[in-house]
Amino acid sequence: MNEESILDQRIRRMGILLISLALLILIISIRQSYSSKWLLETPAAIDSWNISEMPLSQEVLSKLGGSSTKGIEFRNPLDEQVRCQFIAPRSFESYREPDMFSQLQISAQRSLPLFGPDKLVRAWVLKVPNSERRMLVYAWLQSPTGGTTLFGDRSMEPNFLERLRLNGLELIRNEPVCLVRLYITIDSSDKNGAQARRTLDRIAHSIYEQNTKRKS
Repeated sequence: MNEESILDQRIRRMGILLISLALLILIISIRQSYSSKWLLETPAAIDSWNISEMPLSQEVLSKLGGSSTKGIEFRNPLDEQVRCQFIAPRSFESYREPDMFSQLQISAQRSLPLFGPDKLVRAWVLKVPNSERRMLVYAWLQSPTGGTTLFGDRSMEPNFLERLRLNGLELIRNEPVCLVRLYITIDSSDKNGAQARRTLDRIAHSIYEQNTKRKS
């Protein structure tokens, strides 16, 4: 076999590889386009809480890769305020953490079996540097059948490998997921954050139950 034949074979193999890669990207894009619109429903009512939509800003939306989103505010008569984001993951950018969190320090984090032993939620306590101000954040990925998936083992924004894993799971699962992020400022009088946790637990359970009660 002469050098020209070897070169022709290498060019054909490279062409086949590039075509295969393009087809794979196309399949991934089509698959994700089918599942990238699904968002959880907002609870109709939660005790005495007032529930209102609060759309995410254009600045935030521009960083989420065109993901479908919904922003919600929960406020009760005691003026406790909880913010919520629903995001339909469409690409790596869908998992970006909000800019407001990027300057905060993670002072504690853990996995909570909030909806059951195999239905975990990630919880973070964030602290403003050189301040006593703190924030409690819950986040999880939820499917229509009530399953949850964790993300953010080391930070609130998954690294490249974790994003790759999450996108791989999205390709092989038979149902879409919605990213849920809840956050509340911990009052200065709530030293151990117990009240903030009770509040987020109540809101999180209401969201979960609203989107699973029809399947039970």
